[in-house]
Amino acid sequence: MIRALILPLLGLSLSGLAQAADPCAELVLADGAVRLAAPLGASGALGDADLACLDRVAQALSEREGLRSVTVAARVRDAWRVDGSGQKMSAIAGARIGSAGIPTARITLIVPPVGAPSEEGLHISFTESPAAPPVGRVVGRSGAVSAGRSDATMRPVQAGDPLNLGHRVATGPGASATLGLADGSRLRLQPDTVVVLGRLTLAADMSRTVGLEVLSGEVSAEVEKSGGRFEIQTASGVAGVRGTVFRVAQGADGPTRLETLEGRVNLANPVGDVDVDGGLGTRIAADAAPESPRALPRAPEVLQPLQGPLKRGLSWAGAPRAPGWRLELARDAEFTRDVQILSGQGRGRLRPELDSGTWYWRVASVDGEGFTGSWSRIHAFDVQD
Repeated sequence: MIRALILPLLGLSLSGLAQAADPCAELVLADGAVRLAAPLGASGALGDADLACLDRVAQALSEREGLRSVTVAARVRDAWRVDGSGQKMSAIAGARIGSAGIPTARITLIVPPVGAPSEEGLHISFTESPAAPPVGRVVGRSGAVSAGRSDATMRPVQAGDPLNLGHRVATGPGASATLGLADGSRLRLQPDTVVVLGRLTLAADMSRTVGLEVLSGEVSAEVEKSGGRFEIQTASGVAGVRGTVFRVAQGADGPTRLETLEGRVNLANPVGDVDVDGGLGTRIAADAAPESPRALPRAPEVLQPLQGPLKRGLSWAGAPRAPGWRLELARDAEFTRDVQILSGQGRGRLRPELDSGTWYWRVASVDGEGFTGSWSRIHAFDVQD
């Protein structure tokens, strides 16, 4: 009770004291400097609040796309320079910043003299490269989709967010994403997929060099026809195209599966290569030549609904000798919003649980080896309350 009476007289509050105890309460990275609510290590040592704040600073620095270097200056009085307190503080700060994934070669530690008591403590500055134009954008996403340069910097992304070289994009279970690249191509990421944007350059004549890596999962690509190279690399081989529609799937330890829907794709590794035309698919392992191309299942025939209200459910006639199916639902005909991806075996009939409104759907047949054929025509239907 006495404390509650004294604090207002001092012009303070309990919440104000708590905020002052957190140096990162006002963390800002601007104009090449890290600005904090209070200096770190002003007493000649780093307390628990200082260390926690250092971790937040390190994380914020690691998320800067063009970060080139970080300088940690421990400005301490002469006595603390002599007894090594300044060097110790700067070393601890450097280690904390390095633990966030910033290479130690980019971190400089200095212990300059202090000019005034107000300057005492750690001062952290940084330099950055000029921002590079994005090489792509997230066109649409459903479910948990994240992007970043490393596991430590992965952050959720939304439609419209830019993507830069070196970014990896990951979809979670049941999630999907559509990416638009600067050359006009589009990528569709299926659930549990990780892709790295390795390189993308465009010449004045719009010829291109595009390099992507599929670490896991399945990617469908619609590649614009133009000069140059477009390659998707997996653990087993490289798929190179000029203008086509195809899918690449990479299992955890198994071979890479390629399905060419339109055009021609060359699938190669050091053991051999093969051209795969539209309507054909193949597989390739890291230590073996690709298999001979095989015919993909033909597209199913959609029976109902073709339009109008959803009454008795979805039904279709699958391809002969293709026991499986894959079906997609979305709020738009581009399949970028509220996407649902379903799969199963047997009879071509399904009654999905959907919110009211207009939905678009398409279905593809899957053979006994896991190869998926072309999509059916897209149809729309309405779900009423």
